[in-house]
Amino acid sequence: MVLEAYFDESGHPDDPNVHAFSLIGFRATCITWTKFNSTWNSLLNKYGVPYFHHRELFSKSRKSPYRDWCDEKRKSFLIQLTEVITRDLNSVRGVVKKLPNTGRKTLAQIYGDSYRTCVHASRLNLRKADKVNLIFSSHKQINSKSFLQHHQMLANAYAIYQNDHRLGTLQFKDFRGHPPLQAADLAAWEFAHHAHQPSPPTYAIKLLRQMKNVIYY
Repeated sequence: MVLEAYFDESGHPDDPNVHAFSLIGFRATCITWTKFNSTWNSLLNKYGVPYFHHRELFSKSRKSPYRDWCDEKRKSFLIQLTEVITRDLNSVRGVVKKLPNTGRKTLAQIYGDSYRTCVHASRLNLRKADKVNLIFSSHKQINSKSFLQHHQMLANAYAIYQNDHRLGTLQFKDFRGHPPLQAADLAAWEFAHHAHQPSPPTYAIKLLRQMKNVIYY
């Protein structure tokens, strides 16, 4: 059986006002993702927007597709999207890290560390004959070419030295055309925000935390 795991990040260590970083995603079969995409896109069409992006949802930018929305509509949209995630998917995978006040790693460094944790989390509880392909949201500050090379080396090492062929391919894609990456963006923002400001938890984080979690703090 082939599965796909989609990941996105939230929190940038070069911003002193940000105190948590997350790289969060979801793993499911291709059949599950097809059904999820249909439900997600139907909700986007209902609200008349082309995609979901958490940072833009509450932004006042003229470029935001939600710029004319009232706060009540934004919150309702977010809740309904989270309900789609928690209804159609069964677990959250990834990492949440508190950022120290000083001596922080660069984004590339903390992203690299978190990527390796996500590789481990994406392979958990898979049968020997299964394979999981990883898809990460593209980021202009992340050198995707170096990650692709490292990923291939890692997959080869698993196969040669551990006879473990479960780690499939790695791809980087634009979140705008991929609902699973938009779902990962929602979860990554909520988990990083909750780690940054633990209380009171939002309704979205309450729902996400009720899922079967494979989260590494």
